[in-house]
Amino acid sequence: PSVFYAWDARTAEEKWRIELDADNVASSISLANDLAVFGCDRGRLYAVNTAERRLAWKSPHNAGAYHGSPCMTPGRIYIGSMRSCLHVFDHGGHHRRAYEAGGKIESTPVIHEAQLFFGCNDGCLYRLTA
Repeated sequence: PSVFYAWDARTAEEKWRIELDADNVASSISLANDLAVFGCDRGRLYAVNTAERRLAWKSPHNAGAYHGSPCMTPGRIYIGSMRSCLHVFDHGGHHRRAYEAGGKIESTPVIHEAQLFFGCNDGCLYRLTA
């Protein structure tokens, strides 16, 4: 099992931890309010409720490994997969959409001026608009 740790930034002491059934955690954590989201090698996205110190949800399907970090907005979570898709989830863990790209997506998506950008192993930079 994997372990999610919470550390005190000032003292570097462990505050709490929870065990998860996650495989190898492959992305960095993105944090919005009390939701910490990260991806794993076997293609599941996990969310931890940091206020309640518990697993909030995990994605139900295997979408291919997530190596880039999630990008979070007030209503959505965006993350690219090694199966050439950018996936969109809501904060409750429901899969909303997938956009196909021309190769593996290992980059972290970024939002600028209501547009989402991500790089792909096909050598292209992709832009999605609202």
